[in-house]
Amino acid sequence: MEIINNNSFEKYLTYLNQAMPHSPWVRNDEIQPTFIKVFNAIQENLVLTEINTDNAMYLSSEPKEILFGIYKENILSILLSWPTNHPGFISYNIRTACETLLKLVHSHLFIDKSYEQVSRTSFRHLKEDNKKETEGIVKDSIIKLCKIYGESSRKVHGHSASYSDGDLIINNYFENIFDDIDYYADLIFELTDQYFILNKNLFGFSVQSLRVDQRIKIRSNISEEKLTLLN
Repeated sequence: MEIINNNSFEKYLTYLNQAMPHSPWVRNDEIQPTFIKVFNAIQENLVLTEINTDNAMYLSSEPKEILFGIYKENILSILLSWPTNHPGFISYNIRTACETLLKLVHSHLFIDKSYEQVSRTSFRHLKEDNKKETEGIVKDSIIKLCKIYGESSRKVHGHSASYSDGDLIINNYFENIFDDIDYYADLIFELTDQYFILNKNLFGFSVQSLRVDQRIKIRSNISEEKLTLLN
């Protein structure tokens, strides 16, 4: 399994071995391929978001600048929740990142709204208003994000443990890797793909307009497959 930035992944593993040494995702000698894929997807989004929030390149409205920063924190939280081996926690962070991305879209479409107004917009209005104002690829992307949000919400509310002893609940999460890892990984892959698609087709992101150092950063840390979503 290719690792886009081996140094970043090694630093991540070092942190996890110190912070969560009993996690089944890090205590084995062989790292699960799905874990590497999830890391790559999040890392690519982090790189793109860092460039989005670089004021020297991206002249955005204040609400969008704030939301880009929040989205960065949201997807980084997925990398913290995944090795906890708790599907409900992972689902919560996927849903939160998805909602922030829908708010980013909303802020772009309704430029007169303040950050406070956008942040208070309910999911129902994010879904309906964003779909009304878009078409084609962008509308399809919004529909996919709404589906991810709905599925993640069901997982958050549907996940529960049947143990009465708190210690048993905690121990259970560290015994074996959780079920349906491909399902949760696919939600993350879809979410992170939509971020790239929206950058090109809605936010006006252009690799050609980047500074030389930013282009180098993009090409060094983002796979060719993801780069095609920006071209």
